[in-house]
Amino acid sequence: MEQITKAVETAGFNESIVVSVENEGATQVLHLVATIDESNGGIEWKNVGSDPKIAIIRHCRTKKWILPMLNDKTRNAMYEQAIQMACEEAASRVINDKNLTSFKILDIGSGSGLLAMLASKYATKALSKTKMSSLIPDVLSLEMASAMAELARRTVDSNHLSESIIIQEGHSCEMTTPKEKAMLCTSELLESGLLGEGIIPSLRDAWKRHLHPNAVVVPQRARVYAILVEDNENWIRRYLGPNRETELRYKGNKSIIRLSHHSVLMGDNVPGVLLPIHAPVEDSNVTNNDDKNSQYRALSSPSEVFDFNFTSLDKIPSSDGRSRNLEIYPTSSGTVDAILFWWELDLTQGVTYSTKSGEQEWQDHWHQ
Repeated sequence: MEQITKAVETAGFNESIVVSVENEGATQVLHLVATIDESNGGIEWKNVGSDPKIAIIRHCRTKKWILPMLNDKTRNAMYEQAIQMACEEAASRVINDKNLTSFKILDIGSGSGLLAMLASKYATKALSKTKMSSLIPDVLSLEMASAMAELARRTVDSNHLSESIIIQEGHSCEMTTPKEKAMLCTSELLESGLLGEGIIPSLRDAWKRHLHPNAVVVPQRARVYAILVEDNENWIRRYLGPNRETELRYKGNKSIIRLSHHSVLMGDNVPGVLLPIHAPVEDSNVTNNDDKNSQYRALSSPSEVFDFNFTSLDKIPSSDGRSRNLEIYPTSSGTVDAILFWWELDLTQGVTYSTKSGEQEWQDHWHQ
């Protein structure tokens, strides 16, 4: 009990605890996760044991972007359209390659299992139109988080696709190199800054070890844009510096932002701060807004900062990274208080998803 107590005292609510205890001469491994004590309030630690539902619920509660992302209908519809098109193209490449006898699909980052199921569905339909109509697509979907891997397995099983989809817990970069390469790769390794979930190293490794040289990938390309904005209500200017603990309230809103936790250094070590300005902006389209009476006003045209191509190994940036100096010229007079950025994602040709303000129905999971 002392070992468990010590572990609980030092663990965070978003962590899990794995501890071995002696029980009547046998060693028992406990997997403890933090859950809300709905009777008394606060946090209680439960042993997941043989029922992983607690871990799944806890994971979805602590990763608050998961459910809004799953309810992003535009994202889901675009991924479905892109995967359908990619499956038709990949199937034709499988048919035309005499050395291939199977249709392997790699899905990096299972999540709920949605992309893997879409790939299985449309790959089957694409093959049904060919001489290999009896072939069942072989989908391997990889997921790092134990709870999400279990959720994906349950989702796949509920949709009667367990025969064609394998959910494997683990990181794609640590996976054993397969003998047969995949002709299609799907992924959604994206976050508000585009690259934070590791899409570049994951796809670089996939092209090196897991994908057929003629494989099709979804997504295919991405671009990051930036624009200069002025804060007409001084919400940003009231920030006192990255090394001071300070609190801001927006129009009397009770939510408080402790900005020192979001401190960054900009060019030439100039102190800056990352602000979730999507919160007060909400539905307003800042990039098309020249109203001096509005909260935010654009002072420049959008500029493309970076572009990325995921369609082959030689087009993906190397592990050395890259940098770029970009000059942005203002189109209106004013004070530059912030640089607003967003990204666009080409899932396939003609299917582009954007996090630009006002481009799609407002949603919060990208924090733009």
